[in-house]
Amino acid sequence: MPHSILQKAPSPSSNGSKPSAKSSLATPVNKILQLQKTVGNQAVLHMLQKKTAPTAQLKSDKKLMHQLDPYIGWAMDKIASKDGVTEERPRGTGLLQFDAQFQLLFQKINEYDRSKDGRPSVHQAMIEEITTLLNKWSAANKDKLSKHDQSVIIEIQLILIEEWRTNFNQADRLDRYTKDQEAPYKLMTDEGALWSDEQLEYSTSKVGKTGFEYFQHLSTMNRASMAKEMPDDRAPDWAASVKDKVVTALNDAVLNHYTTSARADALEQDGALKAKTLLQKDNPTYKHNTSAYDEHALANHGFTFFFIESPDAGMRQTRFGKEEEQQRSGASSAQGDSAQISLGLKDSGLLDKGWLMLSDFAQREYPDLMTEPGKASLTSWLPTRAHEALKTKPGFTEKVRSFQTGRMTDDQFDESITAGAKTTDREKRQVQVMARQQAYQDQGSHQVYGGGGDRQVTAEDRIYHNLLVGPDIIPGLAERTVLEIARIQRVNPELADKLIQLDGPELLKFMFKDLFRPQAMIPNAVDIKPGNIKKF
Repeated sequence: MPHSILQKAPSPSSNGSKPSAKSSLATPVNKILQLQKTVGNQAVLHMLQKKTAPTAQLKSDKKLMHQLDPYIGWAMDKIASKDGVTEERPRGTGLLQFDAQFQLLFQKINEYDRSKDGRPSVHQAMIEEITTLLNKWSAANKDKLSKHDQSVIIEIQLILIEEWRTNFNQADRLDRYTKDQEAPYKLMTDEGALWSDEQLEYSTSKVGKTGFEYFQHLSTMNRASMAKEMPDDRAPDWAASVKDKVVTALNDAVLNHYTTSARADALEQDGALKAKTLLQKDNPTYKHNTSAYDEHALANHGFTFFFIESPDAGMRQTRFGKEEEQQRSGASSAQGDSAQISLGLKDSGLLDKGWLMLSDFAQREYPDLMTEPGKASLTSWLPTRAHEALKTKPGFTEKVRSFQTGRMTDDQFDESITAGAKTTDREKRQVQVMARQQAYQDQGSHQVYGGGGDRQVTAEDRIYHNLLVGPDIIPGLAERTVLEIARIQRVNPELADKLIQLDGPELLKFMFKDLFRPQAMIPNAVDIKPGNIKKF
């Protein structure tokens, strides 16, 4: 009897040890080695020579039935047969003698193609069931199969192996990148185009680090840069007081995640807010709002996203559409369909293995700080909204601070366009081009303080200045706030004096509304309790 192509994982050993969660998926090579008596040594050698690189796709790119299309005619003959041997249609009846076992095999293939379950481990189990059915049928009919039949069965088996391999790689990838709190950082450096771009001065290859250690390194670079610009022995006399006020206020700050009321109910029932990678691994169906840039440039979809805010922060507009939620629930109004999930910053896990970006990496949109000429007033708006903001605040015409990206040369721009030329996926190719352009622009990116003349100040603001990791988050935010006020003091002393006098909660509002738009990320999942949810 032919051996099963895909055998079940071994049971726990006699010494009582249990296989790990990952060991339930044996390596593709070990699986293929079990094929020798089924498909022959040449087929096994062919499979062993093929690469087994992980893939982020779901199933394969082509439906399984379409892959089997060259053999459908042969299969129909076998279905219209008895015991694997094709018979003529019984005269006068118009009926075929169906092979029920072989028909069941193709029913399972159709079920696999139609499955909406997003879990690769489930896809893998379905392929194993299909393979088992094929092997049982082959064994039951082995004495009746022609050489052509045997050849076709081998071809079908090889297609099933390839499909199984795709599902295995997907399941294995999700296992590896969710196994602990550092694994999502490894996903970022393994798959994020920005971090590994050869034109980035501190890429993973140039730094010689990957995963959590790489981002710790960038966070250390950030704080070291701030310390170099403002050493303790040259800090203004107000710096220590402002830093202490910010640190104290941050210890009382919260992390807020915004969603719909219905999704908040689902999260409460599930008991956790999960990153996209865990949703892919554990949930048959799921919704997410991960952008192409997040997924392919940063590869930060192994994290849950929060805003850092003051404890009294109000509701933000959810990123999920209200109309969709109302259609799903049949609601007639928008009332009560928004929810805020709130965690204390200190107890959230952010300060252990989380990280923070001061502004969104995709746009690098630091708010423009604006004042009225000759006054110590302050407002802010995103550069993309300046035109509309000036309609409501026409007197705020003098810039206090604005972010400027570096410029590319014509040659660099042309080279960036070809950076993703070898990538066939259009979305990934576009992101690779963007990541290359960001790497080129990074060297010249800076903040500009003041409207010009002798009082204008510029300060380098590169990609590594945009992130802080774990224990660096609270002191790093406080140090950056002090540094921002010190830079403002050089171009607008009156405004700086006003900022220095703010109390802790007021400094937080200045930081989160005017200076930055920070987003906090916690790896894998965050526990959610009813007390964490507030509905609006």
